[in-house]
Amino acid sequence: MKDFWKTYGDIIIFMATLFISNWIWKGIVIGDDDSTEVLVFGHDVLPWFQVLCVHITDDVYALIHLFRDTIHRVGPDLMRWENGHGTRIIWGCTPVKQIFIWTIIMLTTPYGKWHKIWYIPLGAVLLYYFNILRITIITLITEFHPEWFTFLHTYLFKYIFYGFMLLLWVAYVEWFRRQKEEKNK
Repeated sequence: MKDFWKTYGDIIIFMATLFISNWIWKGIVIGDDDSTEVLVFGHDVLPWFQVLCVHITDDVYALIHLFRDTIHRVGPDLMRWENGHGTRIIWGCTPVKQIFIWTIIMLTTPYGKWHKIWYIPLGAVLLYYFNILRITIITLITEFHPEWFTFLHTYLFKYIFYGFMLLLWVAYVEWFRRQKEEKNK
């Protein structure tokens, strides 16, 4: 059993923390994609999310303009292609949930306690920019294939996003596991 835990313990902790922190998020944050309010402990935080949505829309719009000039900003959080298809950035498109989960996962990771002070914020920044890239790619693809949106957004890129989070975590754990093993030699 000791060998099993040594081999798989970290990944078991990661997966358990991922599920538990997702469950905590769903208990704390109340609102769906069409919500006119998003409640956290009974307080409406949708205005905070809307500020972030506008910022994300700014970044995605600027990035898309590096490749295409057929998209137009038609609202603070809405972009529309010349062919009529568009993308709206809603509160669920922000990486806040993933950054929350990332923070919980890192806090439960047993390695490099003081290094978490810089690695958690670094991971949050990387997750933010990965989210910008994710939304940009989805928006670019759906200009010509709007029927692919649900698959890309709900399935493919959702799991790629969590896969990226896993890679950040693995890099951290492997670095500190090796440091610990070298000290023990």
